[in-house]
Amino acid sequence: MQNITMANPTFAGWLAADKRIYKIAEDQSVDIQSQVGSSEDYENVNLVIFLTDLDGNILTQIAAEQVAIISPTELYSGTWRVGLRDIKAEPGEYILKLELLDAQDVLVFTVESAPIVIQ
Repeated sequence: MQNITMANPTFAGWLAADKRIYKIAEDQSVDIQSQVGSSEDYENVNLVIFLTDLDGNILTQIAAEQVAIISPTELYSGTWRVGLRDIKAEPGEYILKLELLDAQDVLVFTVESAPIVIQ
C-alpha cells in the first residue's frame, strides 16, 4: 500500500479526490479513490463516504457499499465518481471522510482526504 494517510494498530488506508479544486460550471464530477488494508481478517464490513465541512461535521453521504473482506492479503481498493450536482454543496472548502464499520455497525476505521475546494 502506498500513500497511507491514516493508520491504527489494525487498519491503514488513504482517501483522495482526483484534484483539489472543482468548478461547478466546468467539472461534472468528483473522482474519489481509496485503499484500505488490515492486519486482521474483517468480513462483510460497511464502507461509507461522507462530505464534511472543515470541522468534520457530516453534510451528506455520497457513497456506501459492503466490502466482502479486508485482510492482510486482501486490500480493498475503491473508486467512485460522484456528480457535483449530487453533492449539492455550496461553493467552499470540504473534506471527504471514509468510515469503515464492522458487521455490527461499530466504527473500526476512518480516514479523511486532503481538503477540496468547490467553486
